[in-house]
Amino acid sequence: MISVLMISRDPLALESGSAVYERIKEYGALFSSLTVFVLVMGKSRSMVPLTVSENTKIYPISISLLNYLLVPFKIEKRLIEAGLSVDVVTTQNPFEAG
Repeated sequence: MISVLMISRDPLALESGSAVYERIKEYGALFSSLTVFVLVMGKSRSMVPLTVSENTKIYPISISLLNYLLVPFKIEKRLIEAGLSVDVVTTQNPFEAG
């Protein structure tokens, strides 16, 4: 099956029970693994990864205008630390988050 990396800016993905969270849970059932990175302005939310299901995790990534160019390196570091490999990368807005 396919391993998917999703990059999003939607903070509702981090709220258990929200429509976005539930949609991610449904997407996770379609793939061998689904890893979602949610770009969050500042550190207003907990930066702890969320386990949605056995094969689906959501990682918040803190961003600011100053460190926006470092986001790809933060994502790569998290992927390496978790020992994840991906087959497909998708993003909510390729011009902003891609």
